[in-house]
Amino acid sequence: MINSTRSVTIYALGMEIVDSPPISDDNLLKFDKAVSRWMVLFGDWLAVLSGGPTSFETRESSMKWVSEDLDHALDYACYYAGEIWEPKPITMWQWNHAFQHTINDNEPPIALKLLQLATRDAVRADSRNAVIHAATAAECALTKGLFCHLLQNHSSEETNKLLNKNRMLGNRLQLAKKLGLQVPTDAKQSLLEPRNYAVHSGQLISTDQAWKAVSTATTIVDTFDPLPDHCQEPMPYANEKF
Repeated sequence: MINSTRSVTIYALGMEIVDSPPISDDNLLKFDKAVSRWMVLFGDWLAVLSGGPTSFETRESSMKWVSEDLDHALDYACYYAGEIWEPKPITMWQWNHAFQHTINDNEPPIALKLLQLATRDAVRADSRNAVIHAATAAECALTKGLFCHLLQNHSSEETNKLLNKNRMLGNRLQLAKKLGLQVPTDAKQSLLEPRNYAVHSGQLISTDQAWKAVSTATTIVDTFDPLPDHCQEPMPYANEKF
């Protein structure tokens, strides 16, 4: 929120930029885009480091209540039914680590970012997007894992050639199995088929299918492209909440 020509408050992050924003329209737009980019990047890192969406999420209600009491009653019903995602507390270490990556303009690992989006979509009951994001996260992680594995016995050129021959999630799952790499036995049923149904056939995806896709994708990402060691929180900080 722009308070005046003197300061800007970013409520989502609880911080205030004390420098004066640029006055001209063009510079003001550039400034706003830069701040927006910074906030998105910082939020992505927090989600990746904490292992899930950093905001309370639930399905979009199909009804708009005119009574606040009914709104609150619906919120409580969703909460007790386990339909509200309650974010984990962010630790001081996670906050600082996300801040450093954001300052350096580092993008978070794409597979982990997509996995958080899939989780958010599943909570919101946006099942179609959930399986698409989950399958894409799995494909990104699998591609990185296959590349690193193949490089152990092949040149970069040979590795790229093999991967180019086995494009898309289905083929890369088969390649991983041929190479003796461990992939979930239900990957085809949980990820590949629902994704193809959603993308190519426009079929409806159930909430259970969405969560199963997220679970299977999580296993693949954790196996082939986990959070880097330097992004793992040291144990002494584990219980220090921000």
